[in-house]
Amino acid sequence: MISIDNNLRLTIYFYTLLSVVLYYLKPKLLFDDIGNFKQFGTDNNKTILPFWLVTQSLSIIVYLLLVIKSCEYI
Repeated sequence: MISIDNNLRLTIYFYTLLSVVLYYLKPKLLFDDIGNFKQFGTDNNKTILPFWLVTQSLSIIVYLLLVIKSCEYI
């Protein structure tokens, strides 16, 4: 059986909740006017912060903070 430590479990919960909240709110930075994901790029109607990058980056930061807080990084 695969064992998942508590930090990883909390990060998975955070990632799921963040994804659902962002998809529900559909901020203009990540979504276009009709509610579709914006493409990655620097042109008009594109974004340098796509949905996948925002959610994964924030989840990695949360995981690192949880590991540092619990002193389990050695």
